[in-house]
Amino acid sequence: MENIRTVKNKTLYICIFMLSVISALIVFQLLYTYNNKYTQKGNQPINGLIYIDNTDTDKINYLINDWAYYENALLTPKDFENGAPNKYMQYVSIGERTSLTSQKPFGSGTYSMVLSLPQRNNIYGLYLPQIYSAYELYINDELIESTGSIHNYEPLVKDKTLYFNASGITRIIIAVSDHTGIYSGIVYPPAFGSANAVSRLRDAQLFISCTIFALSLVLFIISAFIVCADKDKSTLIFSLLCLFALGAVCYPLMHTFLGMKCTFLQGIELLSSYMIYTLILLLQNRLCAVNKKITVTVFSVCIIMCISAFLYGFLAPLHTLNARRYFSYIITLYKCLTALYLFSTAVYGTSRGLFNTAPPIFGSGFFAVSVAADRLFPLYEPIYCGWFPEIGCTVMITMLGFVHFININKTYRMNIVLEAEKEQMNKKIEIQKESYNQIAEQMDSTKRLRHDMKQHIYVMESLLTKGEYDSLKSYLSSYKASFEGIKTELFCHNLTINALLHYYSMCARKITAEFNASVSANKDIPVSDTDLSIIFGNLIENAIEACAAQKNGKRKINIYGLADDNKLMLCITNTFDNPPVKKGDKFLSAKRDDLGIGIESVKKTAEKYGGVVKIEYDNMTFKVSVAVFY
Repeated sequence: MENIRTVKNKTLYICIFMLSVISALIVFQLLYTYNNKYTQKGNQPINGLIYIDNTDTDKINYLINDWAYYENALLTPKDFENGAPNKYMQYVSIGERTSLTSQKPFGSGTYSMVLSLPQRNNIYGLYLPQIYSAYELYINDELIESTGSIHNYEPLVKDKTLYFNASGITRIIIAVSDHTGIYSGIVYPPAFGSANAVSRLRDAQLFISCTIFALSLVLFIISAFIVCADKDKSTLIFSLLCLFALGAVCYPLMHTFLGMKCTFLQGIELLSSYMIYTLILLLQNRLCAVNKKITVTVFSVCIIMCISAFLYGFLAPLHTLNARRYFSYIITLYKCLTALYLFSTAVYGTSRGLFNTAPPIFGSGFFAVSVAADRLFPLYEPIYCGWFPEIGCTVMITMLGFVHFININKTYRMNIVLEAEKEQMNKKIEIQKESYNQIAEQMDSTKRLRHDMKQHIYVMESLLTKGEYDSLKSYLSSYKASFEGIKTELFCHNLTINALLHYYSMCARKITAEFNASVSANKDIPVSDTDLSIIFGNLIENAIEACAAQKNGKRKINIYGLADDNKLMLCITNTFDNPPVKKGDKFLSAKRDDLGIGIESVKKTAEKYGGVVKIEYDNMTFKVSVAVFY
């Protein structure tokens, strides 16, 4: 039997993993085709010249191929007055290199392109994403934009959207200088089109960035609130995960509105990205109950990687081409090992039945494919949403968050049940205390009676001897009246039911509610005292609470019951003026905004004995009937 279960589990793991792989491949193929600047239809430059007619102006053209590039030269329109400058020039495509020179990562250079536009003067837009790290933009002979300083080097990496009037032959010149960036020059393809087209593109990009930022912020606030309430370590890790995700997704907005001047922020950007990997691994280790030594080892490796990433960004001015190349190899290996480890721990955790199988395995498979897709589709730059590994991380965070919040929900409901049981136990203790106090009072009264009996006999004997019969008769009447205050309230012969009725009758008197109970119950019945307490205690307590909340009309509680060797029949009615609230076919608790525990406990207890619970109510009266046969 165990072998069959193992085979089924392995088959399930394989199916889920294959589903995640197929889903991810479809998603990334669609993104590569429709959300990729390099695969968009549109005109491309040839030998530094691009033709754009009237039909092309209202769509986006990504300027990727055949930029005329002058290495180690900062040129201006004057250098092009007599044609091409007398400088070494080569045609480059954006994205094929991340440095300005072929010998070292830093330096300077000038990009040039000629646009052949319609003869009619129009307003055009040019979107320049993150040019590293300072540049001057010329359109024809006019300086349109200067970001940072290319002469007295001052870096500023910022997204820019520019609008200008142009017609006919138009030359774009971008002179770039970089000595501090993690990349150099134009790394991401500029977008060119009509002012409306470029504006729509930027509005959509900003809307998506702001939405993701807002969702991350909401998740962080919710998880932080739960951490403050419950002090749960897993929730703390998830909260930190949301915080670093918040840091990572805020950078597109920062590049748009503020820009980035210093290498410290480059380091923080990379640190945020790799801390996300670290916290994902740490959270999955906790959910899968991975061995502590393995967790510490993995965490140590991840922290070393995070520190390395921060230093790589912070110490960017010290980079060499080899350092950039080797770091690229290291992060690729790190991501692959992370994907493999996530899948292994997911299989380990689910094989032990620690949490739901599907989400972590699906997330691990999706993330693994995202890492592979990042290598398989190198010419990919998203137009709207993130890079492949970022999407893989998002799916993994979603899966882990889903499992984690399911666990939180289970824990919350368990705490509610435990709280209800604790409350029920406290009620039992109060009932026992009340019974003990009643017995103690009766014992004290009996002691007093016995102590005074001798004196009463002496007095009555004296009156009898003297023949004072009228006085003796009056004394006996007075003595008899003293016994009338001593009486025990007996509702039925079953001790548990009687104790409950006695306790709640006193509770009813405290809220000035009329309490009528007519119960016939044998001393011993085939229902445990615990189950009797659940059925009688919860229903009568609900009736007491409803009456206590009643502001108008007479408060009244009626209880009719029969419990013998074959059945238990119970009917409880109470008045109220606040109608109960239902969610579907279940009643919500008046104490908290959640399902009521009491009624559900009564139903489950009745069902255990093959019984039923019926609830009826009108505008003034609430009635619960219980029938149990055994």
